[in-house]
Amino acid sequence: MHRSTALRYGLWPALSRAGLRRVNMHSLRHSFASALIMAGAPVTEVQSLLGHSSPAVTLKVYSHWFKNVETDSVDRLAKGLLSGAKNLGHFWDTFEVAQKANTV
Repeated sequence: MHRSTALRYGLWPALSRAGLRRVNMHSLRHSFASALIMAGAPVTEVQSLLGHSSPAVTLKVYSHWFKNVETDSVDRLAKGLLSGAKNLGHFWDTFEVAQKANTV
């Protein structure tokens, strides 16, 4: 189905029935990406879903949204470090080596 046909006979009538303003496919795509970012999705996931060639392309277009996103990543890292979790992979291995070097 051609994009104009989908808009004219599908999307626009549905928006009208819902009492919403008329939008195009590009604005829906932009809204989709912005909502993902505001929900804390990683840039690599947004990039993949949008079909961008690299995360750099996604950041070029949507970087203003990423600046306003707050996640719990720092809290999760702190909890992992404070609990002595061994599931932090390379970081934890490097941390243990540094700790041993400082105690010798």
